Amino acid sequence: MEDVRHMHELPYVAHFVNNKRALMKFPNIEIRSFEICICDGKSKLFQDIVSRILRHIKNNTEIRIDNCEKHLRSYTEENKSEISQLVKQDFISVTGPDRLRILKWLADQTKEKKNDIDEMLNEEFGGDSQLDPTIINVGQDSENRTYWYFDDLRLYRQKSGQSKGSGDWQCLATSCSTWEEVIGNFSQSTDDQEQDLHAYLSNQLYPAIKPLLETQSPEPAVITNKDLLAAEAWEMEGNRSSQTPATSEAPPTPTADQSELIKSENPELLKVLSEEPYAGKNNSAQINGEAKKSGSLTYSQQQNQLYIFSSQMANRAVDSVASRAHPSIFHFHLDDPETKQFLQVFIILYLLSQ
Repeated sequence: MEDVRHMHELPYVAHFVNNKRALMKFPNIEIRSFEICICDGKSKLFQDIVSRILRHIKNNTEIRIDNCEKHLRSYTEENKSEISQLVKQDFISVTGPDRLRILKWLADQTKEKKNDIDEMLNEEFGGDSQLDPTIINVGQDSENRTYWYFDDLRLYRQKSGQSKGSGDWQCLATSCSTWEEVIGNFSQSTDDQEQDLHAYLSNQLYPAIKPLLETQSPEPAVITNKDLLAAEAWEMEGNRSSQTPATSEAPPTPTADQSELIKSENPELLKVLSEEPYAGKNNSAQINGEAKKSGSLTYSQQQNQLYIFSSQMANRAVDSVASRAHPSIFHFHLDDPETKQFLQVFIILYLLSQ
């Protein structure tokens, strides 16, 4: 599994799956479970993702877990892709690294992949680009190697001026101890870039994700083939009936503990966050020794603190709105004891400033 963990395709595909979950109804799965299933030839997660992407691309609801192999072979041949060589063998025999290469290629075929993650990983990346706010270009070290955070509680390093092969990309930190080890390596550095990198990691990013690392389960909940097939059957039944009853619920699937940004739908709160003293605070990452404006650092902030909520809470908020228990995600968080205090701080400070 180590060879998969150090491929840039792993966070690339995992981020795509989580980012497009609502659109293609991907299972809610954290990266630890994702890498386990990708390396397990008996797991049908790979086929599930392939079938969902192909159904979306080709608008063909007949593509299923059990028949997606032939559809993928046909699609790769139509596109004259080199990936066609990887799908000639039975899926159960495809290696973990090759599965990731196939999934990355498929993800890149979707029309929604306009802001390709590759744009962030090349030498010409500019901080003024409109980037996904859950992906952070953390900074560079003295050897100009770039450090990345993909909203998955892991820290990655990309070699400078290299193609993104498995040897040019490395997963450095997956736990509190490994994060602290990486941060400690820069604590005594006299290099400007590494001082900026150390300051951002130790003062902002790591404190924000440390509680999530400390509370995640020792072993990830691995999604089963039974769960995947049940979810597909439920979805296909919904497609056949052309509408889903308001009371029907999708079968439960394991939820991830990885961080997820909660975007408020309430215009008043957005107004509060857009005005001084909040607008512009901590909106730049120190990269290459100078402050560069970055669209990647847009977590909800109050003064010098970052608040990152778990995807479990985000999913509860969405379910609450869908069931009409709350009129908006904002109202859910205003009622929830865990998030209510943060929202109240924002609102009170705003009112006092008027």
